[in-house]
Amino acid sequence: MALGLSLGLAVAMLPPAPIQTLLATTLAILCRANIPLAVAAVWVSNPLTWLPLLHLQENLGESVLFGSGGGERTSFEKISSLTLGVVLSAAFIAVLSYSIFHCVWGIFSRKRPPENQE
Repeated sequence: MALGLSLGLAVAMLPPAPIQTLLATTLAILCRANIPLAVAAVWVSNPLTWLPLLHLQENLGESVLFGSGGGERTSFEKISSLTLGVVLSAAFIAVLSYSIFHCVWGIFSRKRPPENQE
């Protein structure tokens, strides 16, 4: 289940495209992950979150590529910044969600010793 969630969230970080659900489904099938969870996780990115997400990703890529130096960027530099931001955010959210889900699932799925019934 953790793999399905992380795949879906990684795909959700991609720029808005009508193929996100199809891509998440295909990856879940290929990786033998939980398909419904992967598809549901894709909807983290939706029409209300697309623009803020893309803006944050571009800023992330720009700060990694160019540092804090301001100034006008060329179209190629903006596309490069956005691409790097998308890759970094997808990788980060995938690793983070997998780790958190795996730990939380492990805590709640532990078998508890049976209670004494006297």
